[in-house]
Formats: sequence, C-alpha cells, structure tokens
Amino acid sequence: MSSPVSDILETMLGKIEMMAQAKTILGEPVKLGERMVIPVVKISVGFGAGGGEGSEKDKNTGTGGGGGGGFSVQPVGFIVMEGEKTAFLPVKQKSVGSLVEMIPTLIEKMKGGKKKKEEETEAKSE
Repeated sequence: MSSPVSDILETMLGKIEMMAQAKTILGEPVKLGERMVIPVVKISVGFGAGGGEGSEKDKNTGTGGGGGGGFSVQPVGFIVMEGEKTAFLPVKQKSVGSLVEMIPTLIEKMKGGKKKKEEETEAKSE
C-alpha cells in the first residue's frame, strides 16, 4: 500500500528524471563546417517532501502530504570535435547573456583554426 508521501516522491523523481536526460545535459550537437559542437550544461536539482497521518479523539482521521522542488540549468562550455581532435571550451561568464555574446567569438575561433590549417596546407604544397 502506498502512502501520500511515497506517491509525491515518486511523481517528483519521475519528472526530474525526464528533465535530466543526457540530451538535456549535453544538448543537441551542432555542425559548424568540419567541426561538431556540443553544448554542455550543469543541472542542479533540489527537492523535499513530507506527509503525515493522524486521528483525533472524535475519530476524525486525516492525511496530508506536500512536496516542492527546484531545477537550475547553467551553461558550462562546449565540446568541440574536429576529425580526431576533441577540445572542451569552458564558459567563464556567469550569465546567459554573456554566453550568447560568446557565440560569435567561438565561431571566429573555429574559422581561424580552419584558415590556419589552410595556410599550413598551402605552405606544404609550395
């Protein structure tokens, strides 16, 4: 026989499990030219639940339960893969606005790496 508290906990944990999948933590891969970029986030979860049962002298009975929780998603960085090479680029800024501002820089770094590789290839062929 289940109790209100166990029902509440089971429901909460089920919802948390749905939100904290690997796809949520790593995000969907994005292909940028020859590179594959995977966003990485930190997920923090907190929750609590409680309940009780009781009866009074006049034989009225009662049960009660409650629960609450919180969920936070914070950008951590990017996994960048190109050919056999893999690198992790951490996000140093603490706000999502800063993360959005970083995207053009990230793309430029990737383009710069491609230009350098092209220059090296041209130098070898000379």
